[in-house]
Amino acid sequence: MSSTNGIGISENRRVDNQKNLILQRRLLYYAHHTQFISHRIDQLERETSLEKIIENSSVVLSLSGIILTFVSNRRWLLLSLLASGLFFLKKAPKDNQIQQLLQNQGYRSEKEIQRERQILQALRGDYDAIGASDQLPEDRVRQIINNIDV
Repeated sequence: MSSTNGIGISENRRVDNQKNLILQRRLLYYAHHTQFISHRIDQLERETSLEKIIENSSVVLSLSGIILTFVSNRRWLLLSLLASGLFFLKKAPKDNQIQQLLQNQGYRSEKEIQRERQILQALRGDYDAIGASDQLPEDRVRQIINNIDV
């Protein structure tokens, strides 16, 4: 069975499981090395999400199409039309091929970035009610993930 874009459902689950495993390993590292959490949160603040990539690309293509239409000929207006479609993909279901391509290049959704940021903030102690500091790091990460994902 496959989804509408040709990527198998089981493949999507495999990729999601792999991404979750990578995130868990990263979080365990920071649970053992809490002195680096603030630096990682700063990195996440600067990380460009795939939604921003799509948004910025659509703006560049749209402006390029308009400029080339005036400089060259009207066919370039199609580029602006394509850019408009690309912009709407930002709100499309997350399993479209352009977003899959960007994720394969290492870009993450804003939701994924925000999730990691919140978990790290909880590990750092920003949320007092989540994860006791006297727990083993592995247990603390597991508890925080369960509380954040609810």
